[in-house]
Order: sequence, then structure tokens, then C-alpha cells
Amino acid sequence: MGGRRRALEPGILDLADPAGPRLVGARCRVCGERYFPRRHRCAKGTCLGPCEEVRLATTGTLYTWTYVPTPKYGRLAVGDEPFLVGQVDLDDGPRVQGILVGPPEGMAIGMRMRLDLDVVREDEKGAVVTYCFVPLA
Repeated sequence: MGGRRRALEPGILDLADPAGPRLVGARCRVCGERYFPRRHRCAKGTCLGPCEEVRLATTGTLYTWTYVPTPKYGRLAVGDEPFLVGQVDLDDGPRVQGILVGPPEGMAIGMRMRLDLDVVREDEKGAVVTYCFVPLA
């Protein structure tokens, strides 16, 4: 397998940032509200200002989570595990839903989380990845 990574969904992840992977979001040029995924116009009240692309914070606080008793990404093979999903309030504003990595007994509302990558599959071009959140050590 190759060593190159690419996002499962183009445009939501910046994999080239030297500091590590970053979510690509938007910030309103008028009021400063931040969004994920990106949007062209602000949705806050009556602002409706134009938005610009920004890289979002890589840490946040777990708002809520749940256990999903089916294999993730439509996997149906023997040995595929159920998974956790949650909503994380990023330090710079937006609430982002994503896969959580770790045991259910290790999750708690209010705990600190950080952005990471989850490999969906590998092929001759490398790893296809999406974002996930892991507890901040």
C-alpha cells in the first residue's frame, strides 16, 4: 500500500498543515461566527454576512455522545465493531459531530477531546481518511 493520505470527502480536511490535520470551516467576515462544514453566508440571526474559509481548532469539549451498535462506514464483515459518535464544541466555536475513538467507559460529557484521523480504507494510492475525536491525554 502507498503512504499517501487523502480525505474521504474532499474539502473538509486540510491534511497538508505541518501542525497536523485540521478541519476546514468558515468564519463570517461580519460577526465572526464560525461554522463546520463551510458555508458561503452567515446563518446567525439577521447577519447573513459573507463567510471565508478558515482552519478550525483541533481541540474542544465533548458536548454529548452515544454508542452506535452497527459497524461504521457500512462495513458488514465479521469482526467489524460498533462505534461511538459524539458532538464536540471546538475551542473556536462550532459544534462538530464525528466518530469518537476509545472505549465507552472512557467517555464523559465535558471531557477534553482532540482531532485525529480514522483510516476508512487503504488502496494502492494510500489511506483514505476521515476525521475523528480522541480524548485529550
